[in-house]
Amino acid sequence: FETDSRRYNIIDAPGHKDFVKSMISGAAEADVAILVVDAKETSTKGAAPQTREHLVLLKALGIDRLVVAVNKMDTVGFDQEAFDLCKMEIEHFCEGIQYQVGIDALYLPICALDGDNVDKPSQKLSWYKGQNLLNVLDSIEQPSRPIDLPLRMPILRTFVVPGVGSVIAGRIETGKVSLGNKVVIAPYPGTGMAQAEVKSIEWQHKEVDSASAGDDVGVLLTKQKKGFVARYVKKGAVLGSPMDSPRGCRRFKAEIVVTG
Repeated sequence: FETDSRRYNIIDAPGHKDFVKSMISGAAEADVAILVVDAKETSTKGAAPQTREHLVLLKALGIDRLVVAVNKMDTVGFDQEAFDLCKMEIEHFCEGIQYQVGIDALYLPICALDGDNVDKPSQKLSWYKGQNLLNVLDSIEQPSRPIDLPLRMPILRTFVVPGVGSVIAGRIETGKVSLGNKVVIAPYPGTGMAQAEVKSIEWQHKEVDSASAGDDVGVLLTKQKKGFVARYVKKGAVLGSPMDSPRGCRRFKAEIVVTG
């Protein structure tokens, strides 16, 4: 969706515990996280287990811009004290896991059912003097995009369009890609690296001439070398520039976060 000043791409990450993998995949691509919490449940029972788990994961993923939307304010009579209790619960938990971003997050009350404080102020929340949700998003400073670095796009999915060709999709982390560019995919079984050419680029169901860091795109490949099989390209492989191709390694350093 778009506001008067920006264009947004929403990744709806499910909150249920059975879909944590989907939440991680979505959050890993995000510049900003909007954590939606239940006003009644949070103010009376504290932060839900899934809320706590998601905050731990947001910290682990390095999300440094967080908005906490206290939803269903209608269930607590749009009461300021209930909102303050929710804010205190989230801040207290974030303090315990040393997630400063959560402590400093932008907190606001909303009622998504009727649109209260989503895109315009609400008389039912007359005590709230802050901005509505869309204005809060517009006020967040846009992240810098490393477009001058070599192309790197971790691949999230691959599929074949009959009669058209192989499509790979993902979020460009660095650099840019344009129609006609030569690209490589690494790793690739057997050869270690596969080469191809960019035939078309799709962003938000529209064909574009180029895309750069921060864009979620689908890239149609052509002129693959003989023997190229799209299904051999696995999630986690990287699309890159042949002039500065992705390098494989046998060991790397990582921080492991265990949640229970």
